[in-house]
Amino acid sequence: MKRNKVLLALAGVFAVAGSALISVPAQSATPSILVWVDSPRLPGAKEYAKIMKGKVNVKVELHAQGDLLAKVQLFNRVKKGWPDVVFGPPNDVAVLRNPIIANAREISSLLKPDEIKNFGKLNDWCKGADGKYYCVKNDMAQSVLWYDTKLFADFGYKVPTKMSELFAIGDDLAKNHPGYSLGALGDAAAYSSYFWPSQCPLNNEKSATRVVINAKSPKCTRVTAALQPLIDAGVYFPGSAFSPEYVKVGQEGKIVAHIGPSWFGEFVLRPASSFNIPAGRLTAAPMPTWDGEKTNFSGEWGGGIYTISPHAKFPRAALDFAIF
Repeated sequence: MKRNKVLLALAGVFAVAGSALISVPAQSATPSILVWVDSPRLPGAKEYAKIMKGKVNVKVELHAQGDLLAKVQLFNRVKKGWPDVVFGPPNDVAVLRNPIIANAREISSLLKPDEIKNFGKLNDWCKGADGKYYCVKNDMAQSVLWYDTKLFADFGYKVPTKMSELFAIGDDLAKNHPGYSLGALGDAAAYSSYFWPSQCPLNNEKSATRVVINAKSPKCTRVTAALQPLIDAGVYFPGSAFSPEYVKVGQEGKIVAHIGPSWFGEFVLRPASSFNIPAGRLTAAPMPTWDGEKTNFSGEWGGGIYTISPHAKFPRAALDFAIF
């Protein structure tokens, strides 16, 4: 009997202890994310890691954008190693969504209603044909009309609000001011500054497997019809804006206007190692509207994206970094 009382007492102790253990909530794991960025994004990523210390473990790695696709395919084979969030070129989202790569998850289900509302149309680049978001835009890099205020005053020009007015300036430059330029069209400049704002269907996604390309559309042919004579006249430079030949044009102060990205002023036009245009000479105006259109559409020069891997264990933490 005495033995039974001892056993019952011990059982009671264990029962109390067990109930105490059950009532203590388990500690939730601190989210950890692996972030890949390029050199310009590295300082901001490291700053975010400092801000989130103790809340989210953020490991930041520097990787060249061109390495991503090859490495992701390797990770897919070995079934490990994927970064949780990656910064890359804007066109990468289509490739990363491809079932062969499959490394850009939809993020619409992760986004809060107010976040979607705050996007407005500024993140529509990241929408798939299904209407869902697959990335977060780093910056808009929208095209604007940069123009030289002094040259406009000297030549008697008004800031164009229509594309036909801009091309009329080009005609006048060809006749009366040879050697002066309205911009360079190499790299993706012709597409981002003219074809895209004209709504030329050169790369219109209809679904994950269907893209519309119609260079014969009137919204494409009006661009070539306007630009080609001015290219022939030397008003537009057919090469890159970053080429030594065109940098010299800028340094000589002969760029009257140039449709380019919003970041052009700080990183291309102003630096002494680039165009070295004196402060106060150039300013930006809204994109001119194509004749017959109601909206002055803008193209996009760069403006990279953040994508979230479907393998991320803490996708919302990865998304928080991208939005930051």
